[in-house]
Amino acid sequence: MLTYESLRRFVNEEKAAAGLIPLPEDFFRQASAYLEVKERLPPGDRWEVDSARRLLQDLLEIREKKLLLAALFQVRGSAPPEGLAGEERTFFEKVVGAIREFQKSRESGGVEMEILQ
Repeated sequence: MLTYESLRRFVNEEKAAAGLIPLPEDFFRQASAYLEVKERLPPGDRWEVDSARRLLQDLLEIREKKLLLAALFQVRGSAPPEGLAGEERTFFEKVVGAIREFQKSRESGGVEMEILQ
């Protein structure tokens, strides 16, 4: 079960790691359930949910940047990243597909060759 402390730990580890840290497969479901519970607290005790939302936003933004770079590297021949959560895998595959499609359209239009000459 996700806690405020575990969320902080994930953020700190993600910031320190070059690649993606492994998250539980159902991380996003756990985060949603955690926030739902905390939303029911009295207004004076809502500091935790507000802080947790900021931590979660930080974690997602860091991971999105890493996923975008990993997709570009994947298209260039690198191995796919490890540690993807379920929803991230779908996002990653779509980004890789979009990059490949863009490269094909660029190459078929001759744009790449004009730039290189």
